[in-house]
Amino acid sequence: AYQVNSTWGPSGELSYNLQTGFDYARDFGKNNITGLVRFTRRQTEINNAADAPFCYQGVVSRLTYNYDNKYLLEGSVAYNGSENFPKGKRYGLFPSGSIGYILSNETFFKENISFMNFLKVRGSVGLVGNDKFPGGTARYLYLDEYSVSAATLNWDKMTHSKPGNAYYFGQPNAPSKYEVMAHNRIGNPDITWETGLKADIGIETGFFKDRIKLTADYFYEKRSDILMDPRGRLTSYGEDYPKLNKGIVQNQGYELELDMQNKFGEFTIGLMASVSHSANKVLEADDPAGIPDYQKLAGKRVGQFFGFETAGFYNTQQEVDDSNNQVVGAWPKNMMAKVVPGDLKFIDYNKDGIINSMDKHPILTSNLPEYNYSFTPTISYKNFTLLVMFQGTMKSMSDYLMTYNYFSFMQDSWTPENVAAGKTIVWPALRDDWNGPSIAPAYSNDFVIKSNDYLKLRNLEFSYQVPVAFAKRLSMNAIRLYISGQNLATWSSFKDFYDVDPEVYIGATGGSQTTKREYAYPLARTINFGVNVQF
Repeated sequence: AYQVNSTWGPSGELSYNLQTGFDYARDFGKNNITGLVRFTRRQTEINNAADAPFCYQGVVSRLTYNYDNKYLLEGSVAYNGSENFPKGKRYGLFPSGSIGYILSNETFFKENISFMNFLKVRGSVGLVGNDKFPGGTARYLYLDEYSVSAATLNWDKMTHSKPGNAYYFGQPNAPSKYEVMAHNRIGNPDITWETGLKADIGIETGFFKDRIKLTADYFYEKRSDILMDPRGRLTSYGEDYPKLNKGIVQNQGYELELDMQNKFGEFTIGLMASVSHSANKVLEADDPAGIPDYQKLAGKRVGQFFGFETAGFYNTQQEVDDSNNQVVGAWPKNMMAKVVPGDLKFIDYNKDGIINSMDKHPILTSNLPEYNYSFTPTISYKNFTLLVMFQGTMKSMSDYLMTYNYFSFMQDSWTPENVAAGKTIVWPALRDDWNGPSIAPAYSNDFVIKSNDYLKLRNLEFSYQVPVAFAKRLSMNAIRLYISGQNLATWSSFKDFYDVDPEVYIGATGGSQTTKREYAYPLARTINFGVNVQF
């Protein structure tokens, strides 16, 4: 087989895709063997740009064996090359294999088990590679980078040029400016593939002629050589350190899927449901030497929140004064900022008698949910069908609006009057800026970080299938009328507290947290009316 495709993108890029290889398939009685080898090369050129073309190429091979549709084997090997790595490290070898056994096709199974019509067990293990740098990361990180600078300086205020700026000669009233080459980035000649060792064990079942189908999987993954900014290096070096393949993350969990369909006279009732649980842990994150274990990323969940544990508010000026003067029995002094009545009290986690950055520790959980679930009940009667899809997450937190103010916070924030009235305080005392020791990002804590677990009515559809005889009279094969809605309802304590969609933070990537917050619009609620016609 040989195939070449070329496409033009919306921004003027021209992409070439070359594929060539061969396939093999043959049966030997109850034995079935298939195989393939593919060579692929992709190249993308950006129109009117100085960038070098983006290139990727590799070879993949796969061999499968099936005996009597009972015993299944598969093995594959990929050898991929990427432009993102230096010579000698551009290619990676990624093997994988799987095995399956369909017990329900055995004679003894068919003769002795009547309620289960399908049973398959399977397992797989393999190594995968990732050459895609995080969003916004520059190309060719294995090379030092230089740039030409001709920035204009204010001669009246400058006695000499600064590194990286233009260089001047001549008298102050008639200077001559010359461009200079400046060093921007240190290259890392050892940068290489991020790899992931993946394993999966699963079971697939069918009961009562597939009226009930259940699938269960246990998965494990260990990602190594994750590209990251170094954390355990001196900051006095003078330049940013190159990115390193230092990160290691382990992830394991399970997935369950259920599909039930049954008929009761002219009614058909169905349910599709799924739930997944993921427990990840950082094994290596280039943690700086000397910091306490409780402040290291290693051993914690991905996205784990670090901050202060709180214990109420400073309710009087006397409490503040006693703390600042370190009176015996008073709250430990906050060494990071000047506190006022209405600020949060932080717990002295390391028991050294003061409140400072060393009291930050893992609080609550991660911004990534541990559980994802969905369930979709359906009911049909004659030509009418109702489908409702719910989807949600559990065990995740968000600091989404930690530095933003809302009118409800103003009403129920800390004030002497609200405290005297016994109101539930939902926010620390308001300040004229966002740098107070209760709510600024540097002071993240378990009071302002909220659970963003949610359950959504993701989709609802009611449809009517016009009888075939009537459609034929209109010279059509089928007519279907429907009304549907998306994002119709959300149940979440996060939404009740912040009055925003709890999903806006989950999975957000790129940009600062402030940018994410400012551009996080709520999901639109959509109602559709439609007609599907087949001729």
